[in-house]
Amino acid sequence: MRNQTLTIQQTTPIQSVTVQHDSLKVQERVTQMLPLTAEQLTLYLETVISPNPFIEMVYPKEVKVAQVDEDHQIVKGQAHQKGLPQSLHLYLSQQIMHQDPSPMREVMLSLIDQLDKRGYITRSYKELAKEMDVHEVLMLDALNYFKRLDPAGIGAKDLREALLTQTLRDDNAPTLARYLLDEHFDKIATVSSKELADSLGVDQEAVEESISYYQTLNPAPASLFHVDHHEHLVTDYSWEALDDSSATLTYHGEFYPTVEFNKAYYEEMASIKDDAELQEFVVEQKEHYDQLNEAFELYQQLMVKVAAKATQQLFNWLMESVEQPLTIDVEKIAHELDIDIQWVQDTLYNKNIQIKEQVYSFNDWLPEVLEDSFNFIPPVAQSIVKDVLQNEPTASIEQIQDRLKEADFYLGDLEVELFVAQLED
Repeated sequence: MRNQTLTIQQTTPIQSVTVQHDSLKVQERVTQMLPLTAEQLTLYLETVISPNPFIEMVYPKEVKVAQVDEDHQIVKGQAHQKGLPQSLHLYLSQQIMHQDPSPMREVMLSLIDQLDKRGYITRSYKELAKEMDVHEVLMLDALNYFKRLDPAGIGAKDLREALLTQTLRDDNAPTLARYLLDEHFDKIATVSSKELADSLGVDQEAVEESISYYQTLNPAPASLFHVDHHEHLVTDYSWEALDDSSATLTYHGEFYPTVEFNKAYYEEMASIKDDAELQEFVVEQKEHYDQLNEAFELYQQLMVKVAAKATQQLFNWLMESVEQPLTIDVEKIAHELDIDIQWVQDTLYNKNIQIKEQVYSFNDWLPEVLEDSFNFIPPVAQSIVKDVLQNEPTASIEQIQDRLKEADFYLGDLEVELFVAQLED
């Protein structure tokens, strides 16, 4: 998606959203997409497009991250991170989703939630297999493949394995480095380099070279990323005053994923006319893309126009003319844009706007939003979770996730667990 910038005044006319009322599937897709954050939308799209060989994901080129303070509402300061996604969860998911659909891929995705703050998985494959109710051989294979992901050392069971993995992948590692980690890890930190060298019959200089090399490795691979995505949010919009009566509102579409159609591959497959089954598949996948593309166009309209209407209502506060912002009148926006009120609520839910050096959540100005505005569970998904727990109060996170996936919500176990915990409180 590209950035879109509008000039905003309190009386700026904003056209209603164009909705083709006969495209019910498109509207359903948009309803699923609207409440998602940029990170959640990426995970959602990876799952949606995985069966379609003609659709390719276009990942954000740069993720702009803002730091949330302790009350999880007002975000101060900003940071930039180029080249990597904003969280370890997203980065690992992208690598795993590039594999063909399989039970092992599903297990690998589940392993992301088993990482501790260092990026280690300390539990044995037998324990994990029992908890996730999968065959031990499948879990062992999934765990071994998981440890091949980047960054090197992710999924290691301990410090020794994390350092050893990084060493094995480094062609320039000292010759002795692997051997010391493999056979004499405990001695590295407990005996002198001379004693270790003498006991192995090697030069002390070679031992010291390896020890110095270990200092360049990362003992906690997860530290390279913003691991806790509940504390880092994409800045969706920015607001800049032009004069006393006008300002610009920019929607940062480049921080969001989108999809592209591989026309060359599609035409190659479509040219094979003597395969009726293939032709049917090609037609279905093209229709799937057209529907998704139409949904994106509507989605982007909503992201721009709803935010424009919302900032018009907040105009005097944004321009620092009044001390307190008003609650956004979502019903009025829905009427003016001729859309469902839930679309207005979902479009603004968990979206953020930067004003000068501060970033604020639209949640603070929405009516009837959970006080814990850092919660990343979309409203529709919240309803599903509540429904599951109402019918089965002892339902497991796995059972809840099954219901969420049936409704095309692909959320992390941590997010679901936090929401369930809030309900219990």
